[in-house]
Amino acid sequence: MIAQIKRYTERRIQSDFKWGSSLLAFFFYGTFVYFMYKKMEIFNLESALIPKLMTVLTVGFLFGNILNFPISYLLKLTSRIFRVNVKFTEIAKVLTIAYKPHLVSVLFVILSMTLNHYIDSNVVQNNTLIVFGVAMIINLTFVLVSICSLSVLFYGLMLILNLTLGKTILCFLIATTLFSPVYFLLMRL
Repeated sequence: MIAQIKRYTERRIQSDFKWGSSLLAFFFYGTFVYFMYKKMEIFNLESALIPKLMTVLTVGFLFGNILNFPISYLLKLTSRIFRVNVKFTEIAKVLTIAYKPHLVSVLFVILSMTLNHYIDSNVVQNNTLIVFGVAMIINLTFVLVSICSLSVLFYGLMLILNLTLGKTILCFLIATTLFSPVYFLLMRL
């Protein structure tokens, strides 16, 4: 698995940076994070399924892009602490590569919201074991995609920053700590 992640990351880093691809990958990531953070509020909304889905997807798009472009810039700035000069687009490309697997997460967010919407129906009530199994698969998928995404993220950052894993993680932690007040402000909305 580690060798596959390395090959995937190394191949993708060689490609050109595309803004549209970044917007889409950040949308995937933003939708996943927003859903995981606000799951109970989303499930408790008294609304039809389609407007609820559209709200989560729209907010996820905005959240993902408002979050990741500044983080890319802060990573560029904090990498200078380690005497690394890297382009903003290279960091955004690594984040894009790392967050593309969250397409699967978005599909499972939609499935989870759909199941929750129909939770009171007779079909769901009569098949609780199946629903429980599907819910476990959804949660396991979220965990696996997140682990894969983090692995690609840190390996990709190591490649472009040309730093050790420890220094790469430190650089990332400094950037995210600087951005954390904005992040928590966004999550309160």
